[in-house]
Amino acid sequence: MGIKTLINKSYYGTQGYISSLEDLNILESYIDHNQPIISEYKNVIVATNFSNYDEGLQENNAKLWHKYFPNAIILDLPINRGHNHGYCDLENILVEYCIDNNIEWLCKSANDTLLTEDIWDLSIPDDEVDCYYTLGFNRETIQRLYEFDTNKMEKDWFSIQGAFYFINTSKITSWHDKEYLDSTYQHIQTIENYNGKIWEYIPEFECELMIAGCINRNNLSKYYLFTGNLYNDLCDYIINNKIDDPSHKNMLIQGICHHHSPTKPSIKLQKNPNISPIIKGTFDI
Repeated sequence: MGIKTLINKSYYGTQGYISSLEDLNILESYIDHNQPIISEYKNVIVATNFSNYDEGLQENNAKLWHKYFPNAIILDLPINRGHNHGYCDLENILVEYCIDNNIEWLCKSANDTLLTEDIWDLSIPDDEVDCYYTLGFNRETIQRLYEFDTNKMEKDWFSIQGAFYFINTSKITSWHDKEYLDSTYQHIQTIENYNGKIWEYIPEFECELMIAGCINRNNLSKYYLFTGNLYNDLCDYIINNKIDDPSHKNMLIQGICHHHSPTKPSIKLQKNPNISPIIKGTFDI
């Protein structure tokens, strides 16, 4: 079954951080690029936090999304607890909104995710599961934990890319543990010269692993979207290029790209294996 069937019955839930009008200008480039794909979803839910809770930025953000998706649901957080905690806070309000409003399927994405028509070539099993995901891993994962045994890693390793996954929210009781988020946030406020990299102080606080923990805690069945040659080529690229970031930034993989750096090109990886540099241009993918 093609992934379009799943997309057509899902809400597209995106999250992001806005600090300036320039951020909104960049965001519009992403929205404009993604519109043909996002239009295939049932609706859009947008969760945002801000550098300062500026009513002007809030209003302009809402206007921007409504320009492309008039029925988009806008969820703004008045408090921004930084990149790591703020990320989890935004995921929580997306999932909670779906649970409270009986929205069954959520495609959790991010403002810096780019989508292309290559995504339509992804297939999923006919037998439905509760979560469809992409793995988060880096060269260290492959080398240190699995000694380059990528077949074993595919079976055993579970860490989810927060920039794109599907969940059946009717099967979920709660998402990120709010008490844990509060206690760890209070803890980092006491760290002298805190560098913003929470995983260096609290190793288990990695977004990819925490999302996986939410899946396991809710006992969701799951399916990995990048299988076969696509997974093997991804592993080869990460090993050969010594990729240390588990979130696969600026890698266009079968129509899905966490395009974190808008001024940098992305490499392209597809089923029929083809890794090639992207021609110049921020969105030339």
